[in-house]
Amino acid sequence: MISLPAFRSKLPFAAAAFVALAALLACGERVRGITLNTLYLAVAVALVAVPAGMLVALLLTKTNLPGRRILLAAFGVLLFVPLYLHAAAWQAALGVSGWLTPPGNGLDSWAWIDGWRGTIWIHSIAAMPWVVCLVAAATRRTNGEAEAAASLSAPPWRVLWSITLPSLRPTIAIATLWTIVGVAVEMTVTDFFQIRTFAEEVYTVAATGGFQTDKPLDDYAPQSPWLMNISLAAGTLLLATIAFTILLSVYRYLREFADRPSSRTWRWELRRGGRWGAGSLVLLVLLAILGLPILALIYKTGLGAQQTSDGWQRVWMLSELRAELSRAPGSHYREALQSLKLGLAVASAVTLLGIAIGWRFRTARRWPVVLLCLLSLALAVPGPVLGLIVIRLLNHSYDSHLYWLTQLYDQTLLAPWLVQSVRLLPVASMAMAAGFAGVPTALIETARVEGARWHQQLLRIAFPLTWRTVLATWLMTFALSIGELAATILVMPPGRPTLAIHLFNLLHYGVEDQVSAVALLLLGLLMLIATAVVAIVGWRRST
Repeated sequence: MISLPAFRSKLPFAAAAFVALAALLACGERVRGITLNTLYLAVAVALVAVPAGMLVALLLTKTNLPGRRILLAAFGVLLFVPLYLHAAAWQAALGVSGWLTPPGNGLDSWAWIDGWRGTIWIHSIAAMPWVVCLVAAATRRTNGEAEAAASLSAPPWRVLWSITLPSLRPTIAIATLWTIVGVAVEMTVTDFFQIRTFAEEVYTVAATGGFQTDKPLDDYAPQSPWLMNISLAAGTLLLATIAFTILLSVYRYLREFADRPSSRTWRWELRRGGRWGAGSLVLLVLLAILGLPILALIYKTGLGAQQTSDGWQRVWMLSELRAELSRAPGSHYREALQSLKLGLAVASAVTLLGIAIGWRFRTARRWPVVLLCLLSLALAVPGPVLGLIVIRLLNHSYDSHLYWLTQLYDQTLLAPWLVQSVRLLPVASMAMAAGFAGVPTALIETARVEGARWHQQLLRIAFPLTWRTVLATWLMTFALSIGELAATILVMPPGRPTLAIHLFNLLHYGVEDQVSAVALLLLGLLMLIATAVVAIVGWRRST
């Protein structure tokens, strides 16, 4: 028999599963096909990234691995590398005409990074750091006393299997769903390799005037744009229910552990050979994720023509590497300036809103269902779909009384600011909610009894304790804004694009010296910001 409280706790998840199934059935035949294609890709990525990420996280947090803090911080830095940079780096290494690709031409050329294989690999590489960081954060809340007691009568591997892993099941589920949603809402990699997914389909047909629905729907409701787009809405609702499950699980997790202190961590004391073997494995994974692609970009950037006895040949030269890196900032500074302006505006807006929403999550007496639903939609709407929605909202004809919105749409960064703010608001809100979870409930209740309002509690109690989290959230959203592409590419006004859009367009012509130089500089900037965020978060935990 299931108790009534247990039944009530599982009811939202059952309702989400029912809505997801109904949304899938409501999709038209074509939209259902690309939606199932999307889920196939997402599940394949999860099957690769989640087990590998779990293993790395357990090695870094549950063993006496040498240099585990530095290695974990390196995985935290990788969270900020956008998908198109992963794609550029791996194409430079193992794509057509890549550094390690066997020579060939025309139909005889072969590349390991191509098609479904390349799409799954690049998405898995990008998702693995998220899994590592989520599972590593959850291990700080496992029952260390129970693990230590069990280790007295059982081998360490059995302690991990019977105590540690069962306590991590909710986090593993969150990491899996996060991976699925992250793959489903992106079109960057699928556009490179021409894989038909939900977001890719919308992006591909956006230039033709909108999303074409199935013929039966067109016949039944030729005059109703809402009914004609019911398949599009149903596919988006399917992803939103998955996102709702993620956010609800995170919210419940933060509420449950808000005032619970971290217990003493139990670790598997590996012997010297095992320590260095496990450390080499983690370091190998880290080098495979980032080291090999960076070396490939450096190699492609430094390629130049040199005359030899056999004629002109392409060879790697340090002077060519220096020249390309020095020319890249001057050649692309206008695009970089656009990215910086947009990033400053987006980061400031979503951080302020994220503070308010995160504090609402911390102090709400009941489940904030409406907020969770809105954030789920913002998280799950594919970037191209969000771009189309904003175009419909801002783009009006000359004789419309809303034409002034069109002028803002054409002449300012309002549209890209809006789509990026919507996309990054769930991330900022959850980051601030995690920070506010460390504010003691006793202080909040005392202030509430003394008559302090919510904004007074926030400014006088929460902010002094969490200002480092606020700074880290701002830097994080700033870096993510610079790297955002899927929604921004459809709404960027005429003129100079952002650096992300400019680089994405160049990548379609191959990863050559100039493109590699831009990718290296942008990667260096994002990793510098990410290092600052990781340092701030680490400083907060150590103080």
